[in-house]
Amino acid sequence: MRDDFSAGTKELLSKRVGFTCSNPECDQATSGPQADPTGVVNIGVAAHISAASPGGARYEEALSTEQRTDSSNGIWLCQTCAKLIDNDSTLFSRDVLEGWKRALSQGGCGRPDSKQGFRQYFPAGLREGRATHAGASRRDA
Repeated sequence: MRDDFSAGTKELLSKRVGFTCSNPECDQATSGPQADPTGVVNIGVAAHISAASPGGARYEEALSTEQRTDSSNGIWLCQTCAKLIDNDSTLFSRDVLEGWKRALSQGGCGRPDSKQGFRQYFPAGLREGRATHAGASRRDA
């Protein structure tokens, strides 16, 4: 039996990394618009750090179903990187994947070294640290 993530856990994992792949060497956007203006395309995967079922990559028998399906055991990746980490679980160990998650969670709003982060949507003055709340410059505050 597979211990799959809930829809809520998948949503949390994707939003915490701004709908981008958590592999720092990839940084691929995993969501975008469909031709239909009311739809979106998702190419992201909520991948298990410790596999969802026996025989899977990095499977840990000692984990309970609750632990296996918790967001702490998940990482958001593009489909290519999700396949890669499961095909080479020696190179992509639990420590490596948890390191990717830690690095991203310390970045705050957006991804600090990524053009995909939220900062790209801020007004230029705010992105450059020249503006404060309500548009006042720091020199005026």
